[in-house]
Amino acid sequence: MRGAARYLWTLPEVMGERIALVGYSRGAFLAVSVAATIPEVHGVVDYFGGGGGGTLPLNEEVMGLPPLLILHGEKDQVVPVSFAHALQAAVLKTGGEVEMHLFPEEDHAFNAPWAGTYAPEAEEEAWLLTLAFLRARIGL
Repeated sequence: MRGAARYLWTLPEVMGERIALVGYSRGAFLAVSVAATIPEVHGVVDYFGGGGGGTLPLNEEVMGLPPLLILHGEKDQVVPVSFAHALQAAVLKTGGEVEMHLFPEEDHAFNAPWAGTYAPEAEEEAWLLTLAFLRARIGL
């Protein structure tokens, strides 16, 4: 992921611009675990993932994390919502910036049309929140 982010940053249409990482489930764990170590990353969007995906304790993993948006279903049976709460608490404890939006009736992968847990209204709301966050953080 570090290599991909750095490569993206070298492309002429991106060079010098801020970039963000957007991850879903395991990809969100990965994005959170590496974002603080990639200076070009100025925001992270975590869809139903969490923290603690790296080798460091969670508080150390999020030290220096760029602004974070967490989007999680409260009825997630794959990655419990407690992971989102723990991540939010760790980011706040280390002085970071985090927004969290929970979807009370949604399960894991609520934005995936191929999943049995797909919820179109939640998908749309999450996408609008993502766009607003990215506009504010990287000027999308």
